[in-house]
Order: sequence, then structure tokens, then C-alpha cells
Amino acid sequence: MENFIKCGSKNLFIGKKTYIMGVINITPDSFGHTNTYFKNIYKAVARIEDMIVNGVDIIDIGGESTRPFSKKINQKEEVKRILPLIKLLIKRGIDYLSVDTRNSLTARICLAEGVSWINDISALTYDINMIDVVKKADAIVLMHSKDNPDVMQKGNVIYKNVVLDVKKYLKERVEFVVSKGILRQKIIIDPGLGFGKTMKHNLEIINKIQYLQEEFGNVLLGPSRKSFLGKLFNIEKPFQRDIGTNAVCSFAYMNNISFIRVHNVKDVVITIKTLSGIKYKK
Repeated sequence: MENFIKCGSKNLFIGKKTYIMGVINITPDSFGHTNTYFKNIYKAVARIEDMIVNGVDIIDIGGESTRPFSKKINQKEEVKRILPLIKLLIKRGIDYLSVDTRNSLTARICLAEGVSWINDISALTYDINMIDVVKKADAIVLMHSKDNPDVMQKGNVIYKNVVLDVKKYLKERVEFVVSKGILRQKIIIDPGLGFGKTMKHNLEIINKIQYLQEEFGNVLLGPSRKSFLGKLFNIEKPFQRDIGTNAVCSFAYMNNISFIRVHNVKDVVITIKTLSGIKYKK
């Protein structure tokens, strides 16, 4: 029997391909696309339609910035930012949607509107009510983070062994979620590149990503435009980090990672298709 995860009207068969999750942030300070979509929701719709044309598999919508040193916002404000976009997309038949939130109110409202996945950077530790809410989701992304975004990069970030420590934490979170009655095959793990980790830590995780894929089966990797890519070559502007992003995505694909989360869908899809042609050429 084939293993698949539902995402709206889609069935995503694990092991068949590397699926691309496109990022849309309705925030005033996103490093992905400044505040364009925060000011104009129809530009966000146009961007999503462009992602669809270019082969995106899942759309991940966020209303709260979780970049390093960002501050939390009120749940009602988060809902206010993203709900109009979600309603527009569902009305247009675009239902393969994930919401990037750590808040149960936001998750509950979005799932009721037709969102399929919940992507929680806190692995359901931030809001105790999330575990009951996400039972209605088709899938849950549990991410590793050293701490909350406002403090996760402050001071010395220390691990005994970053890969083993991340694995241990995520294994505990998976076991907790399963113990609450959620099917294991609905759980996706994310090692949390850039969340409470140094450049060296991020590179170590990427280097050993197949180890996590073999352990958990469903792994999502989110390298897109992260600051560690900028530090490698002293690239300050996030938009100029797409080449580095593509390199990490290529490595992830060659190691059979299930999901990649990116801003520039077109370039990553072209990269993956090119590698696929090379990999499977007879």
C-alpha cells in the first residue's frame, strides 16, 4: 500500500518525488518579498497563481514573522492578515494550502475555512490547545527551534551534537503527538534551519539530512534565503541568496527529501527537474 499525505484535493505520494512548498508571508517585514503582499492581497494571489503555473505542490501562508529577533503578534491580528487571502484561494479552487502558525485560534479558523496543513515552528509546544485543533488537519509539520524567534539567536547557541539533539527533540515531539491520537503518517518533521542555530549547525544538518529522512520518513527542509547562506559569501540581501538556496535544494533532492519550502518556486522546480532528468536518464 502506497504512503500518501492529503493536501486539499491532492494526494502527495511519499517517495515518488520531492514536493515543493511555496512561501507566501502576509507580514510587514518578511525577508522573502518585503511587505508587498501585506499591502495588497491581490498581488499575493497573483504570486500564488505564478507559483502554480511553475509547478508548486503546496502553498504555505504565514501571518506572523518568525525570523530571528521578530516579536510575536496578537492571534486576532494574525487571522486578520491571512484569512482574506485564504478565502479568496479556496473560492478559486486552490485548496492545497498550509498555514504557518503556532497559534490554536489561527489554526482552528483556517482549518474551518478549508486549509489542509498546519505548519508549527514550535512543534506544538507554544500553544497547549494546538494538539486538539490539529487533529482536523490532513498533516502537521513539527519544526525544531531552540527557543522563540525573539531570543533564539541571542547569546551562544550550543548543542552537544546538533543532528542528534535535533533528532532527539523531534522524536519526542512525534511520540507525543502520536500519543494524542494523530496518525504517524500525517506528521512531517522540519529540522528548523536558521532557528536557534549557527551557520555551522545549519550546514551540519544539511550534510546529514538523509539521516533524518531515514529516521522520520517525512522531512521538510526550509533553506530559502536564510541568513546562513548569506554568511557563507557575505550576501546581505535575501533576494540574492537564491543560488545558495538552489544548491541546498539540489542536495536535498539527491538525498530523497520529501518536501522543500522555498520562496522562488520557478528556479527550484527547474533545478529539480534538471536533476531528475540527469538522475533517471537511462
